[in-house]
Amino acid sequence: MRQPFGGMGKSAVGPGIKAGGPNYVATLMQFEDRCDLTDPLVDIGDTGLDDFCKALRSVAQSHSLDDAEVESIVRAAQSYEHWMQLEFSQAHDSFRLIGEDNFRRYLPLGEVHVGVHSHDSLFEIFARALAARTAGCRTVIGTQSGVDANSVKLLDELTDSWAAAIEFVAETDTELAAAIDVRPVRIRYAAPERVPLELWAAAASAGRYLADTRVSVHGRIELMWYFQEQSLTQIYHRYGNLGRRAEEERALVC
Repeated sequence: MRQPFGGMGKSAVGPGIKAGGPNYVATLMQFEDRCDLTDPLVDIGDTGLDDFCKALRSVAQSHSLDDAEVESIVRAAQSYEHWMQLEFSQAHDSFRLIGEDNFRRYLPLGEVHVGVHSHDSLFEIFARALAARTAGCRTVIGTQSGVDANSVKLLDELTDSWAAAIEFVAETDTELAAAIDVRPVRIRYAAPERVPLELWAAAASAGRYLADTRVSVHGRIELMWYFQEQSLTQIYHRYGNLGRRAEEERALVC
Protein backbone atom coordinates (compact mmCIF):
# COMPACT_ATOMS: atom_id res chain seq x y z
CA MET A 1 0.00 0.00 0.00
CA ARG A 2 1.16 3.53 -0.68
CA GLN A 3 2.07 5.67 2.29
CA PRO A 4 1.64 9.18 0.90
CA PHE A 5 1.37 11.09 4.15
CA GLY A 6 3.46 10.78 7.25
CA GLY A 7 3.80 7.03 6.93
CA MET A 8 0.16 6.50 7.93
CA GLY A 9 -1.04 4.99 4.66
CA LYS A 10 -4.24 6.13 3.00
CA SER A 11 -6.14 6.37 6.25
CA ALA A 12 -6.50 4.66 9.58
CA VAL A 13 -8.99 2.17 8.18
CA GLY A 14 -9.34 0.16 4.99
CA PRO A 15 -11.67 0.69 2.04
CA GLY A 16 -14.51 -1.41 3.41
CA ILE A 17 -13.18 -4.63 1.87
CA LYS A 18 -13.13 -7.72 4.10
CA ALA A 19 -9.60 -8.89 4.87
CA GLY A 20 -9.04 -12.32 3.35
CA GLY A 21 -12.11 -12.12 1.13
CA PRO A 22 -12.06 -12.42 -2.68
CA ASN A 23 -11.84 -8.63 -3.09
CA TYR A 24 -9.01 -8.06 -0.65
CA VAL A 25 -6.23 -8.53 -3.20
CA ALA A 26 -7.66 -5.59 -5.17
CA THR A 27 -6.24 -3.21 -2.55
CA LEU A 28 -2.75 -4.49 -3.41
CA MET A 29 -3.09 -4.24 -7.19
CA GLN A 30 -3.18 -1.63 -9.93
CA PHE A 31 -5.69 -2.15 -12.73
CA GLU A 32 -5.54 -1.02 -16.32
CA ASP A 33 -8.49 -1.14 -18.71
CA ARG A 34 -8.18 -3.02 -22.01
CA CYS A 35 -10.07 -2.19 -25.18
CA ASP A 36 -11.50 -5.72 -25.50
CA LEU A 37 -13.81 -5.63 -22.48
CA THR A 38 -15.92 -8.76 -22.86
CA ASP A 39 -18.76 -8.25 -20.37
CA PRO A 40 -22.04 -9.13 -22.09
CA LEU A 41 -24.09 -6.14 -23.15
CA VAL A 42 -27.11 -5.68 -20.90
CA ASP A 43 -30.14 -3.46 -20.94
CA ILE A 44 -29.76 -0.74 -18.34
CA GLY A 45 -32.64 -1.30 -15.94
CA ASP A 46 -32.24 2.03 -14.15
CA THR A 47 -34.34 4.47 -16.19
CA GLY A 48 -32.26 7.40 -14.99
CA LEU A 49 -29.03 5.81 -16.24
CA ASP A 50 -30.60 4.66 -19.50
CA ASP A 51 -31.96 8.13 -20.22
CA PHE A 52 -28.56 9.60 -19.34
CA CYS A 53 -26.76 7.42 -21.89
CA LYS A 54 -29.28 8.17 -24.62
CA ALA A 55 -29.07 11.91 -23.91
CA LEU A 56 -25.26 11.80 -23.90
CA ARG A 57 -25.19 10.21 -27.33
CA SER A 58 -27.71 12.71 -28.66
CA VAL A 59 -25.69 15.78 -27.56
CA ALA A 60 -22.24 14.38 -28.42
CA GLN A 61 -22.00 16.15 -31.76
CA SER A 62 -23.39 19.50 -30.63
CA HIS A 63 -20.91 19.56 -27.71
CA SER A 64 -17.98 18.35 -29.86
CA LEU A 65 -17.46 15.28 -27.71
CA ASP A 66 -15.12 12.49 -28.73
CA ASP A 67 -17.23 9.58 -30.00
CA ALA A 68 -14.90 6.95 -28.56
CA GLU A 69 -15.01 8.55 -25.12
CA VAL A 70 -18.80 8.78 -25.24
CA GLU A 71 -19.02 5.08 -26.10
CA SER A 72 -16.62 4.26 -23.25
CA ILE A 73 -18.98 6.03 -20.85
CA VAL A 74 -21.98 4.11 -22.17
CA ARG A 75 -20.00 0.86 -22.06
CA ALA A 76 -19.07 1.60 -18.45
CA ALA A 77 -22.74 2.13 -17.57
CA GLN A 78 -23.57 -1.26 -19.08
CA SER A 79 -20.69 -2.97 -17.29
CA TYR A 80 -21.68 -1.38 -13.97
CA GLU A 81 -25.25 -2.60 -14.44
CA HIS A 82 -24.04 -6.09 -15.34
CA TRP A 83 -21.80 -6.46 -12.29
CA MET A 84 -24.33 -4.82 -9.98
CA GLN A 85 -26.77 -7.59 -10.90
CA LEU A 86 -24.19 -10.37 -10.83
CA GLU A 87 -22.11 -9.50 -7.77
CA PHE A 88 -23.00 -6.44 -5.73
CA SER A 89 -26.79 -6.67 -5.38
CA GLN A 90 -26.85 -10.09 -3.71
CA ALA A 91 -25.29 -12.08 -0.91
CA HIS A 92 -22.80 -14.84 -1.76
CA ASP A 93 -21.78 -17.97 0.12
CA SER A 94 -18.68 -19.29 -1.65
CA PHE A 95 -17.96 -22.07 0.86
CA ARG A 96 -21.32 -23.78 1.50
CA LEU A 97 -20.00 -25.42 4.67
CA ILE A 98 -22.19 -28.02 6.35
CA GLY A 99 -24.01 -26.48 9.29
CA GLU A 100 -22.87 -22.96 8.52
CA ASP A 101 -23.79 -20.07 6.24
CA ASN A 102 -21.03 -17.58 5.41
CA PHE A 103 -22.43 -14.70 3.42
CA ARG A 104 -20.53 -11.93 1.69
CA ARG A 105 -22.70 -8.93 0.92
CA TYR A 106 -22.33 -5.29 -0.02
CA LEU A 107 -23.89 -2.24 1.64
CA PRO A 108 -24.03 0.93 -0.51
CA LEU A 109 -22.19 3.86 1.03
CA GLY A 110 -24.47 6.66 2.13
CA GLU A 111 -22.56 9.37 0.27
CA VAL A 112 -19.77 9.37 -2.30
CA HIS A 113 -17.94 12.60 -2.95
CA VAL A 114 -16.48 12.73 -6.47
CA GLY A 115 -13.49 15.05 -6.41
CA VAL A 116 -13.10 16.71 -9.80
CA HIS A 117 -9.57 17.71 -10.80
CA SER A 118 -8.47 19.90 -13.70
CA HIS A 119 -6.75 16.87 -15.31
CA ASP A 120 -9.87 14.67 -15.19
CA SER A 121 -11.24 13.52 -18.52
CA LEU A 122 -14.93 13.50 -19.43
CA PHE A 123 -14.92 9.73 -18.92
CA GLU A 124 -13.34 9.96 -15.46
CA ILE A 125 -15.90 12.50 -14.30
CA PHE A 126 -18.98 10.86 -15.79
CA ALA A 127 -18.04 7.24 -14.99
CA ARG A 128 -17.67 7.93 -11.26
CA ALA A 129 -21.10 9.57 -11.18
CA LEU A 130 -22.61 6.59 -13.02
CA ALA A 131 -20.93 4.10 -10.68
CA ALA A 132 -22.22 5.88 -7.59
CA ARG A 133 -25.71 5.99 -9.08
CA THR A 134 -25.57 2.26 -9.93
CA ALA A 135 -24.44 1.40 -6.41
CA GLY A 136 -27.28 3.43 -4.90
CA CYS A 137 -25.15 6.11 -3.25
CA ARG A 138 -26.01 9.77 -2.92
CA THR A 139 -23.44 11.56 -5.06
CA VAL A 140 -21.73 14.91 -4.56
CA ILE A 141 -19.69 16.34 -7.43
CA GLY A 142 -17.11 18.66 -5.89
CA THR A 143 -15.54 21.20 -8.25
CA GLN A 144 -12.66 23.57 -7.58
CA SER A 145 -11.53 26.65 -9.43
CA GLY A 146 -9.51 25.87 -12.56
CA VAL A 147 -11.56 22.79 -13.42
CA ASP A 148 -13.12 22.51 -16.87
CA ALA A 149 -16.61 23.72 -15.97
CA ASN A 150 -18.07 22.61 -19.31
CA SER A 151 -17.80 18.90 -18.47
CA VAL A 152 -19.36 19.39 -15.04
CA LYS A 153 -22.05 21.64 -16.48
CA LEU A 154 -22.95 18.99 -19.06
CA LEU A 155 -23.10 16.34 -16.33
CA ASP A 156 -25.41 18.61 -14.35
CA GLU A 157 -27.70 19.01 -17.34
CA LEU A 158 -27.82 15.30 -18.16
CA THR A 159 -28.56 14.29 -14.55
CA ASP A 160 -31.33 16.81 -13.97
CA SER A 161 -33.85 13.98 -13.56
CA TRP A 162 -31.79 12.41 -10.74
CA ALA A 163 -32.97 15.20 -8.41
CA ALA A 164 -31.55 14.89 -4.88
CA ALA A 165 -29.53 11.77 -5.74
CA ILE A 166 -26.75 14.01 -7.07
CA GLU A 167 -25.53 17.41 -5.93
CA PHE A 168 -23.02 19.82 -7.44
CA VAL A 169 -20.92 21.97 -5.14
CA ALA A 170 -18.00 24.37 -5.50
CA GLU A 171 -15.54 23.99 -2.65
CA THR A 172 -11.91 24.39 -1.67
CA ASP A 173 -9.60 21.66 -0.40
CA THR A 174 -9.86 23.19 3.07
CA GLU A 175 -13.66 23.04 3.04
CA LEU A 176 -13.69 19.40 1.98
CA ALA A 177 -10.99 18.50 4.50
CA ALA A 178 -13.09 20.05 7.27
CA ALA A 179 -16.17 18.10 6.13
CA ILE A 180 -14.34 14.77 6.37
CA ASP A 181 -14.36 15.03 10.17
CA VAL A 182 -18.12 15.44 10.45
CA ARG A 183 -19.60 13.53 7.49
CA PRO A 184 -19.36 9.75 6.87
CA VAL A 185 -18.35 10.32 3.27
CA ARG A 186 -16.31 8.24 0.80
CA ILE A 187 -14.10 10.47 -1.34
CA ARG A 188 -13.38 9.22 -4.85
CA TYR A 189 -10.60 10.77 -6.92
CA ALA A 190 -9.61 9.63 -10.41
CA ALA A 191 -5.87 9.20 -9.72
CA PRO A 192 -3.57 9.29 -6.67
CA GLU A 193 -1.47 12.20 -7.92
CA ARG A 194 -4.61 14.38 -8.12
CA VAL A 195 -5.43 14.14 -4.42
CA PRO A 196 -4.38 17.25 -2.47
CA LEU A 197 -2.05 16.56 0.48
CA GLU A 198 -4.48 18.40 2.72
CA LEU A 199 -7.09 15.72 2.04
CA TRP A 200 -4.64 12.88 2.71
CA ALA A 201 -3.96 14.42 6.11
CA ALA A 202 -7.66 14.92 6.90
CA ALA A 203 -8.55 11.36 5.81
CA ALA A 204 -5.78 9.85 7.93
CA SER A 205 -6.80 11.90 10.95
CA ALA A 206 -10.50 11.03 10.63
CA GLY A 207 -9.94 7.36 9.74
CA ARG A 208 -11.63 7.72 6.35
CA TYR A 209 -10.68 5.73 3.28
CA LEU A 210 -9.88 7.86 0.25
CA ALA A 211 -10.31 5.94 -3.03
CA ASP A 212 -7.77 7.04 -5.62
CA THR A 213 -7.41 4.13 -8.06
CA ARG A 214 -7.77 4.86 -11.76
CA VAL A 215 -11.39 4.96 -12.88
CA SER A 216 -12.28 1.70 -14.61
CA VAL A 217 -14.82 0.93 -17.29
CA HIS A 218 -15.14 -2.54 -15.75
CA GLY A 219 -17.92 -2.77 -13.17
CA ARG A 220 -16.33 -5.60 -11.18
CA ILE A 221 -13.43 -3.27 -10.41
CA GLU A 222 -14.95 0.20 -10.22
CA LEU A 223 -18.01 -0.65 -8.11
CA MET A 224 -15.90 -1.97 -5.24
CA TRP A 225 -15.13 1.57 -4.11
CA TYR A 226 -18.81 2.46 -3.58
CA PHE A 227 -19.74 -0.24 -1.06
CA GLN A 228 -18.99 -1.39 2.46
CA GLU A 229 -18.33 -5.13 2.29
CA GLN A 230 -19.83 -7.19 5.10
CA SER A 231 -19.44 -10.83 6.12
CA LEU A 232 -22.16 -12.66 8.05
CA THR A 233 -21.92 -16.12 9.59
CA GLN A 234 -24.95 -18.10 10.67
CA ILE A 235 -24.56 -21.41 12.53
CA TYR A 236 -27.66 -23.47 11.82
CA HIS A 237 -26.69 -26.85 13.32
CA ARG A 238 -27.40 -27.83 16.91
CA TYR A 239 -24.74 -30.16 18.31
CA GLY A 240 -24.28 -31.48 14.77
CA ASN A 241 -28.01 -31.85 14.11
CA LEU A 242 -28.81 -30.10 10.80
CA GLY A 243 -32.57 -30.20 11.27
CA ARG A 244 -34.71 -29.39 8.26
CA ARG A 245 -31.64 -28.32 6.25
CA ALA A 246 -30.03 -31.77 6.41
CA GLU A 247 -30.86 -32.54 2.77
CA GLU A 248 -29.26 -29.40 1.34
CA GLU A 249 -26.36 -29.84 -1.06
CA ARG A 250 -23.30 -28.49 0.72
CA ALA A 251 -19.51 -28.71 0.38
CA LEU A 252 -17.95 -32.15 0.69
CA VAL A 253 -16.44 -33.06 4.05
CA CYS A 254 -12.82 -34.08 3.54
